[in-house]
Amino acid sequence: ERAFGDVHDKCTRNHQRKRLWTLLRDVTQHLAINGPWHYQLSKIYYSPEVTTAVQALAVATTSQGKCSQLAA
Repeated sequence: ERAFGDVHDKCTRNHQRKRLWTLLRDVTQHLAINGPWHYQLSKIYYSPEVTTAVQALAVATTSQGKCSQLAA
């Protein structure tokens, strides 16, 4: 569609709103219909085991960086 201009013949690419309240109304209406997100993270991301593993990786990366700075 975009290559042939079918979409742009029907409307402007960016709507030029002259009032902020009209933009806010449109955004509020869009979010009410579509919602902000259609997905959720898996529960595994919130498990204590994953949090512990990520913290261990962060500590290992930080300590490894300090060692390489001392060697230089």
